[in-house]
Amino acid sequence: MKLKRLFADRWTICAIVVEKGTDEHCPIQDFFVSPGPQHAKSADGLLQLLEYVASEPSGPRKLPDSRSHVIDQAERIWEFIKGDLRIAWFYDEGQVVICTHCFVKASQKTPVLERRRAVEARRAYLESKRTHTLTIEDQDE
Repeated sequence: MKLKRLFADRWTICAIVVEKGTDEHCPIQDFFVSPGPQHAKSADGLLQLLEYVASEPSGPRKLPDSRSHVIDQAERIWEFIKGDLRIAWFYDEGQVVICTHCFVKASQKTPVLERRRAVEARRAYLESKRTHTLTIEDQDE
């Protein structure tokens, strides 16, 4: 598995890179490049939130529920929030946050498919880490 380092300060914020054959892309980075006009303001706010989390000594721990909360207690999956946009994420050792994907939340509850996608990404990440097949590249690579 490959990660893209989005921010590195007191905390490191990484995003999962999706690999299909020889093709690879970072869904979160792709979303920020072209969020669409209806989501541009919220996307900018999410990007600012990630930068803030990276620079804060407590990282995401002291964010209010209106900015981040748990969406799967058993699997320890959280979501960052800005408007109707969400980024699913989880903690790693040290001061590391791994973002799985971005999605639009249209109802009160997080969609089951989005939660499942984040859980599967976390499990794949942990397996890649366990087997020493995890690589991290900087955002500009």
